[in-house]
Amino acid sequence: MPFASTPNKSYGLSGEHLALYRAFLAEEEARGRRPRGIDSLRHRTPWFLRFMEEREKLASEATVADAYAYQGSLVERMTQAGTIFSSRSVQSYVAAACTFCDWLCRSGSALDNPFANIRRVRSPETVPEGVINEREMARLLDELGRWDAYTNLRDQRRRYLIHVIAELQYASGLRIAEVAALEARDIDLGRALVQVRDGKKGSQRFGFLNDYAVELLELYISVARPLCATEYQSSASERLFFLDFGRLGHVVNGELKTACARSGVPRITSHGFRHALGYHLLRSGTNLRHIQAILGHKMLKDTETYTKIDVQDVKEVFDACHPRMYP
Repeated sequence: MPFASTPNKSYGLSGEHLALYRAFLAEEEARGRRPRGIDSLRHRTPWFLRFMEEREKLASEATVADAYAYQGSLVERMTQAGTIFSSRSVQSYVAAACTFCDWLCRSGSALDNPFANIRRVRSPETVPEGVINEREMARLLDELGRWDAYTNLRDQRRRYLIHVIAELQYASGLRIAEVAALEARDIDLGRALVQVRDGKKGSQRFGFLNDYAVELLELYISVARPLCATEYQSSASERLFFLDFGRLGHVVNGELKTACARSGVPRITSHGFRHALGYHLLRSGTNLRHIQAILGHKMLKDTETYTKIDVQDVKEVFDACHPRMYP
């Protein structure tokens, strides 16, 4: 059966499961799991423990049948908006339960991990939503570049900051979490490179800058950043853009919503710059392996997503232009 509500601060767990849950999180943190990973486990693991309690069993007694039943309950689970849980959400909750059962095995509380032996729900292969074309991107960036149209100095500084971040993301393909972690020392203007010290899953790589992004960042770092800093005096001064991942993403996406509406562009989030870069590079004839290196994809199959977008674009042209199509 699907769960009725999110566990409260006591997690809705019995004493034994609650003790295991806390010990599990403490060990995962001690092993060096990243904060975002800990937050994910903290939120998702109690669902599995609650599920086992409803079946009147300990988590250490879980069988393959229990694992399948848990995954099935997630498939049936409804969001607060009344929609079915996405396959990706199901995958994330099952992955958390699998990680917890791995820990039970390491700690000697269980003999095997039942989630290691089930066929998991797979995500449909879809292209990224909200990928805008080159003309739309140009309109959006032009709109963000009109930061001086604001009369309020605080609004000017905020929009200018978003202008710099947008050009940086579209040039380099950096994720917003990677942008938030940047420091001035990570920008090599001479070589037009960005050292990504805190990328996805803790990996390190280099991002590439175009000429315009280099000029913009040079001006920002040397002149504009000290002026923008007055708006964020309580933030960590070593961050290139002052704010942590959560706050920066909120600010950027809020400004993008306004800018997209004003420029008549389909709404995108900060991640849309990364998707657009991959798509636009492919359309311009860039080798898929080079796009993989530019975006920092570990697997080529991640980069191949953009070929699916391009096929759709070509199909639209085909349907519009082929002489044997109905008018």
